[in-house]
Amino acid sequence: MAPTLLDTDTLSFFLRREPQVVAQATAYLAEHRRFALSLVSYYEIVGGLMHRDAHRQLVAFLRLADESLVLPLTRESVTASAAS
Repeated sequence: MAPTLLDTDTLSFFLRREPQVVAQATAYLAEHRRFALSLVSYYEIVGGLMHRDAHRQLVAFLRLADESLVLPLTRESVTASAAS
């Protein structure tokens, strides 16, 4: 399985414990040991959970983010992603 940058929707499904996503995530973590997500996805998840006042889910996500690679966005990284 290739290294993957998780998008906001996938993270949301994972946090909601969607069985298929959890199964894929478990397999991914067995191989890569941590998730990778962009700072934009981090912002969207944190903002959504704060808006819903979902404190327990927010704490769980922040723990997950602490164990993950949270990548900043630069013009170069966005251009490279757009080109692929």
